[in-house]
Amino acid sequence: MIVVTNIPEQIDAPNEDELDKAAINNLIKNIDPGVEIDSLARMGRKTNGKKRSIKVKLQSNQQKKAVLSKAPTYIKSNPELLKNNTFINSMRSPESHRMQVKLQRRLNELRNNAKESKMDVRLYIQRNQIHLNDISNPEKNGILNDAVNEEVAAFYKQQNIFRGRTQSTTSDFEMH
Repeated sequence: MIVVTNIPEQIDAPNEDELDKAAINNLIKNIDPGVEIDSLARMGRKTNGKKRSIKVKLQSNQQKKAVLSKAPTYIKSNPELLKNNTFINSMRSPESHRMQVKLQRRLNELRNNAKESKMDVRLYIQRNQIHLNDISNPEKNGILNDAVNEEVAAFYKQQNIFRGRTQSTTSDFEMH
């Protein structure tokens, strides 16, 4: 399954499901004409002013991979989709989503601490791990030695979907 975000929603329209089907079918066919949609549904509660994401089930995993690989190029070439900040992503499990949120929050916290401490470092997420690139201390570069990184790595290892390196360098990163 894939998730399409920021597609305008016609709340209380008598045929809102049909409008969603037409919009998603048009989008998907423009990305890859050979892809067929099995089903789709808006996720979450209806709220005025909020665009709910759309969960889309495609006929095969190959079609999903084709859409996910071609979508960024198509979206970048379409000013309307860019303006609406439309994204197409793979559907995550609730547990995986929680891990990604935890990772992103920790990254933001570390970035804020580095900024306050006026540290010249680059922090980023790659393969479900927070990485450190310390310009003034290159030997610290690599995967950050952090409790959240360890928790996320253990989760994905347990789920057998961890995309981390088999051998890695670790960096201790301390805020003063």
